[in-house]
Amino acid sequence: DSVVVLTYRPSGEGSGFGTVLLRIGRAELPAKIDPQTVGLVLPATLANELRQFGREGNRTLAVASGVRLGPVMLTNVPVSIGDPDEQVRIGFDLLAPYSPAFDPRKGILTMRLLERRSRPHPGPRIPALHDNNSMRLLLGGRWQPTTAAMTSMLLATRAWMWDTRRGDIVLLP
Repeated sequence: DSVVVLTYRPSGEGSGFGTVLLRIGRAELPAKIDPQTVGLVLPATLANELRQFGREGNRTLAVASGVRLGPVMLTNVPVSIGDPDEQVRIGFDLLAPYSPAFDPRKGILTMRLLERRSRPHPGPRIPALHDNNSMRLLLGGRWQPTTAAMTSMLLATRAWMWDTRRGDIVLLP
């Protein structure tokens, strides 16, 4: 496995998983890791760094040829361009293939570039659904969105990882 460790600022109260720094061209921007976002959402001020394809509603659809998260380079990233004051958001769909592990107490995000483990990761597992609309966890026999108080508190206070192969959240020691 190739492992990359990044710093991030955890968030709570259902406002995403935290904030990381990403680089597009020469711009370095804080980006909220948002399970309700697909691809990348950027303000119109960065439009000249992107290949644009047209409009859908009040947004411009584009592609960023390269987005850097620390040493990790994401290529051909789908982008939605909003107004100039738009908050930068990175969708969990862009991080999920790297089995991200979040440690909110230490402010560390670990990404695995090659995951070859055949055995499940140790630790309590929580079934999860992740799609283009959001992420939901099965807690107390009910599907809870990550914006719900109990779910966001759990993810903001416990170290956890996304098990890409099995589609579960694994609570880490």
